[in-house]
Amino acid sequence: MGITHTPYAPFDPSVGLYMAGWGVAVPWEYAGWRPESMAAKTGCYLHAGLNPTLTYVIKGPDALRLLSDLSVNSFAKFDIGAAKHVIMVSEEGFVQIHGMALRLSDDEFATY
Repeated sequence: MGITHTPYAPFDPSVGLYMAGWGVAVPWEYAGWRPESMAAKTGCYLHAGLNPTLTYVIKGPDALRLLSDLSVNSFAKFDIGAAKHVIMVSEEGFVQIHGMALRLSDDEFATY
């Protein structure tokens, strides 16, 4: 039995290194360790190594409503191609998880 790629994030053939996490292959790096190590000094750096959560793609006519109902964020201005920090809470208002959400289309989002 081998490790399969996660069904929640598309397989990227340009990624050279994947790690096995939760029974699926998760990208470990995208551009290589040298440019990613220098990203904080030369560009933009988004670190998720301490909290290796899975990537989920949420798609459908109620995807935005789902995100809105589960988080404290306003999605009134969330353009296609934009990213935002999202804080998801329980019905009691306790923080359950937080991370990034990217709006890929009118009804498709990727969360990290």
